Amino acid sequence: MKKSVLVSAFVAGERVEKYRFVRLNHAKAIHASDSTPILGVSEGSCAEGGVLDVMLAGISEVKLASTVQENEKLSSTSAGLAIAHSETARVGGIALASGVAGDIIPVLLAQS
Repeated sequence: MKKSVLVSAFVAGERVEKYRFVRLNHAKAIHASDSTPILGVSEGSCAEGGVLDVMLAGISEVKLASTVQENEKLSSTSAGLAIAHSETARVGGIALASGVAGDIIPVLLAQS
């Protein structure tokens, strides 16, 4: 179901795992957290200093840290894993399928 609209390459500021929400820190991609703006989703795993492709817009896939329901807004843990959105957290996207911790589900990127 993955449909790329916009993918860009960034230098990784830490080891980044595949299918994680990421943000920028000093122009380098690192795992996002619930209180930081979410840039997009990592399209692969990458060592610190390597080049990481990040999907910025479109339908991507994200790994879950907990149970989420289809159509639910998603936020990020400090490891970049998707969780159900809370009122104080930043939104990274909308779940296009339900899943449980460890699942990889499609997500419509809708950062706020």
